[in-house]
Amino acid sequence: MVEGSAIMQYICDKHGLDAWWPQGSGPEAVRTRARVSEYMSNHHTTTRLLTLNTFKPTMTSVMDPTFKFDADAAFRSAQDAAATFDETWLTRGKYVAGGDAPTIADLLAYTELAQVEQLGYPAYSGLPRLQHWLDNLRALPHHDDVHASLFKLAAIRQKMLAKKA
Repeated sequence: MVEGSAIMQYICDKHGLDAWWPQGSGPEAVRTRARVSEYMSNHHTTTRLLTLNTFKPTMTSVMDPTFKFDADAAFRSAQDAAATFDETWLTRGKYVAGGDAPTIADLLAYTELAQVEQLGYPAYSGLPRLQHWLDNLRALPHHDDVHASLFKLAAIRQKMLAKKA
């Protein structure tokens, strides 16, 4: 498998990680699984675009200093996407599927939304619900280990910006 959502579902199925990808037949499990599937079906045309519009050009500019892109426009696009995500997915509860615990849908969305901040763009202003959600996911075990490479890239980017200033 090469698709992140399918890989995550497979790992959850294989290891019985029902809290992340519910497999029960009860109403709560079915509802949560449906909401997770709903988000994952929309991911590529919503929050995933943050990688294409912000992360990818930012990283390209780190690797190739001659590459030019409008970082302000990219950040405005990220802010718009974050506001849409907040209004669409976080009005049901603390997490994407609406419950009190994160699912693989939250992990997928977090990667896209958090990387904007992790790269040193200003935090999402005026979105306290989104900030609370980000904080909750940031507090998960092994967060910093998983994101270590991104933090290194962000540090390189910050050094490059400092040199330009």
